[in-house]
Amino acid sequence: SLMWTIIREVIFTVTATYTLGIALGWGLVGIWTGLALGRTLASILNFAFARYTIRKVRAKFGT
Repeated sequence: SLMWTIIREVIFTVTATYTLGIALGWGLVGIWTGLALGRTLASILNFAFARYTIRKVRAKFGT
């Protein structure tokens, strides 16, 4: 859980917010869009990782 929080906040959210808000010059709209986009991308990655982990556990224990 801590790993995903760090990935979500530092890697995805900060990067998307900086890129859209500052680097591309979108201002506040870019900052809010970056927050939403970063968290959405991190959620998709988290969902895929959870499905992979659950499948691996099911295969190992045969449930």
